[in-house]
Amino acid sequence: MDRRTFNNRACVAMLKTDFHDHFLFRVKLDELITLATNAGYDVVEEVVQTRYPTSDLLFGKGKIEEIRGLLKSKDIDNLIVYNQLSSKQFLNLSRELEKTVLDRYDLTLEIFEANASDILSLLQIRLARMKKETPLVKLRVSEKYKEEHPFLMGGGEYAMHSTLKSFSRREASIKKNIERMLQEKKMQVIKRKEEGAKIVNIGGYYNSGKTTLFNRLTGADKPVSERPFTTLTAKYKKGLKNGNILFVDTIGFVMDLDPRLLTSFEINLIDFQYADLQLFLVSANEPPEIVAFKLSEGLKILEAISVQKQKTIVVLNKIDEAEKNNLDQILDIVRTILDSGNKNRVIPISAKKGKNIEKLSEYISANLTH
Repeated sequence: MDRRTFNNRACVAMLKTDFHDHFLFRVKLDELITLATNAGYDVVEEVVQTRYPTSDLLFGKGKIEEIRGLLKSKDIDNLIVYNQLSSKQFLNLSRELEKTVLDRYDLTLEIFEANASDILSLLQIRLARMKKETPLVKLRVSEKYKEEHPFLMGGGEYAMHSTLKSFSRREASIKKNIERMLQEKKMQVIKRKEEGAKIVNIGGYYNSGKTTLFNRLTGADKPVSERPFTTLTAKYKKGLKNGNILFVDTIGFVMDLDPRLLTSFEINLIDFQYADLQLFLVSANEPPEIVAFKLSEGLKILEAISVQKQKTIVVLNKIDEAEKNNLDQILDIVRTILDSGNKNRVIPISAKKGKNIEKLSEYISANLTH
């Protein structure tokens, strides 16, 4: 169902499978609400169920009835599910509820699309959508023609294969255009490195101060926003201290970020994988449990996209907003999470106040000479 033909009122829902999680699920659900709000939805209700998922509807039948009644009584046209939905679950939920249904992957793509400002970004978003929709298209086409081909290669089967081939051709055409542009991007990066430039990538969770740090290190004046995914197309700029160093402000992470989004958005992989050094920002003004989760998950994502551990420096930002005892605890947590070879690769700073920026700059220069 096309959300544009319905109202923007939404209910967020989560199936909690960890029966012992009494804290982190709330943080994740709050982030989902933030994402939905930034995508233009008016979140008016939320539903959480603790149980194992069902293959047909994700939620249990009783909870589905509760959601149905809630959507009807509150005039809500959109159900936003935190969990990743299979094609079967998406189709069944849409039919059961007769409302727009989307999961967090779909929601993230909506935000990507709203913030995209160049052709390559838009093409990659379109491709990511098609990859997500391929199993759903196959399921829908299969159902549609199921009763139309009583014998091998009957008329319905011909129509089914024709529909799938048409979808595949469109996907292949988009891939071809993206590959051409990505090769151009790679050549630009390789040329910079051949000319002696060192590339430092600034990554981390959204609202961790990535753009503020980028501005501080380069003298740039990029607008700073608390909204997620405002930076989709990376920007390179020379450092103030060393014109041979190019800093890159890249896409921000969110909790439980689906690696498929990064691999589909390959232009960001280039910035991560070709960097000589990776600064990974974590906010020091958050509860220790959240810092531990974000850092652990962030490092897993970096590993999944082939960023070498020895190239990663953890930058603990916003120390000016952290309690002294809390900051000491967080520093201990960060050093515990990092492996033995990386324990000293954590720099506490305040990008906003400029605290320890000189120390960070010296640390970056020293690491790029090895």
